[in-house]
Amino acid sequence: MPESIKLTYLPRLAFRVACLIIAALVLSGCTAAYTGHLVGAGLQHMHLKDQQAVLRSNVWRLPLNTRLFLARPQFPHVLDDKHTSMPRARTALHQALELALRHDFPNLSIAKADLNQQEALLAARLNGAQIALIPQLFQYTNAKNTWREYSESAALPEQARFGRDTAVFQIVVLDVVTGAHIDTVTATTNQRLFANASQAAEIYQNASARYAQMLSGREP
Repeated sequence: MPESIKLTYLPRLAFRVACLIIAALVLSGCTAAYTGHLVGAGLQHMHLKDQQAVLRSNVWRLPLNTRLFLARPQFPHVLDDKHTSMPRARTALHQALELALRHDFPNLSIAKADLNQQEALLAARLNGAQIALIPQLFQYTNAKNTWREYSESAALPEQARFGRDTAVFQIVVLDVVTGAHIDTVTATTNQRLFANASQAAEIYQNASARYAQMLSGREP
C-alpha cells in the first residue's frame, strides 16, 4: 500500500452488537459452536438494507481525493444463448458504479474497453490511479416481476411467470502500485415485486450507491 493511500478502519456497530450477543449466549450456557452460528447469521443479516446486500471482506474507507480506476465489468463464464441479457446488464452495472463513485470520488477514471486484470492495472497506472476496482458480473436474472410482465405471462413457462429481478456482482479492489489485493466486495440486489418498470439499470443503482457510501465512510 503506497504511503499516499491510508485506509481508515471504522469501528462498526455490528462488532459491538456481536460482543453483546456472544456475552449473553455464553452466560446462558450455549455452546461455542452454536454461539458462533447465531452470531455469524446475525452479522450477515445486519448487512441487509432495502433488499441490497453489500458484503466486504474488510471494513475501511478511502480519502475522497483518492484517484480510482474503474474497469469494465468482466464475465466469469463464456456467454451463450442463455445469457443474452448479460451484455446489457454489464453496461448498466458499469454506468451505475461510475455514477455512484464519481459522487464521492471526483478523481475517477474509467476503462473504455474490456481489460483483464493485468491490463486494468496497467491502464490504471497510465491514468495515474492509486486504486483499481475490477467488477465481475456473476448473475443477472430478468424475472417477470412488473405488472405488465405478470399480466402477459400466461404463455410463458411456469418457472418464468413470477419472481424478482436479481443480480449478483463482485468488485475486486487492487493497489495499483504493488498489484496487491486489498478487498473483495460481493453485492446481491433484488428488485421489488410488482415494480413499475423492469430495467437492468435500476437494479444496480442502490447497491452501487451503497458501496460508494461505504467506501467513502459516509454510510448512514
